[in-house]
Amino acid sequence: MAAGWKPVQLTRGLDLTLQQAVAANTAPKIPAVIVRLVPDPTDETHGLVIVGVPRSPVAPHALLVSRERLAYPVLNDALVDDSGVE
Repeated sequence: MAAGWKPVQLTRGLDLTLQQAVAANTAPKIPAVIVRLVPDPTDETHGLVIVGVPRSPVAPHALLVSRERLAYPVLNDALVDDSGVE
């Protein structure tokens, strides 16, 4: 594992669950999300999750916080601040 990365538990169907969560909680909808599970070679029940989102012609995308509120990630010094802005 890469230094500073905390492995997560890799459960059956985790990739599908993450794809469904992105589909249900973004606006406009993101057409394709690629999720890859990378098991830890020393413990295959844990590992890393890599999520790939292709460029979108309808960007920017927002997180649906509620029916009335959207949150947009903000790029801050090359890191994404997920606190969102309205």
